[in-house]
Amino acid sequence: MTVIQEQLDRVSLSVLPSPLRLARALRRPAEPFVMINLISFKAQATGKYAHLTGQQAYELYARSVEEAQAPLGSRLLWLGKVLKKLTEGKAPALAAIALLEYASPKAFLQFATRGGSNVQARRAGLLGQWLIAATTLEENTEHSRDESHSILVEYAGGIHRHTETCKSWGARKQVSYAKWKAITLWHGCCDQHVLGRAVPAFDETLVTWFPDDDSLKNGILTFHEDAARHADRPILAYTTASLLGFLPGLSV
Repeated sequence: MTVIQEQLDRVSLSVLPSPLRLARALRRPAEPFVMINLISFKAQATGKYAHLTGQQAYELYARSVEEAQAPLGSRLLWLGKVLKKLTEGKAPALAAIALLEYASPKAFLQFATRGGSNVQARRAGLLGQWLIAATTLEENTEHSRDESHSILVEYAGGIHRHTETCKSWGARKQVSYAKWKAITLWHGCCDQHVLGRAVPAFDETLVTWFPDDDSLKNGILTFHEDAARHADRPILAYTTASLLGFLPGLSV
């Protein structure tokens, strides 16, 4: 079900962030922030993990992150398996999307540069990744624990919102989706691409719970019936299924 043609000029996934981007990500207030992880796995892992699939190798890395971050107060807000990309354009097909809230920039630095995680497993299993720093605008943990329902993850950008003004797109979508009993799981304002690149950059991310696939489809169609709302570009959307209990030490 393609709902819109994304308008991205350039897109790239990456494996390692540049020192400059890391430095920018660390120049944040000493408070929790969210890293939006959009992940693509290798079909088969490489190196010492060649006996595993790319996803299996990356899961070893993810569990090492849990061991390093849970004692610091970091949280896995939500993790989803990507089922389908709903937009046509340059953006890649992804395997998983995760929202990881780091307790502070210092906590992020600990895993990014000081060890404490299985970096070899990450490199062995990861094909490419977007890593986007974000500020939470809204969070709902109750329905994120329901694995049996449909989740829509959307990104909007190209209009350079600021945190205090970027609620309009998500708010309008929430009103439209509420007609189909949808509930916002997470809404955030994106600050910067730490890893990978999308041009124009994404300004806002919305993760929405729907009671079933038909409600999700109808919610999307209802919103996009108004052509004027297409002014928010680019739009990127994926349907996902929640993966809960994956990292229990980081779960809320």
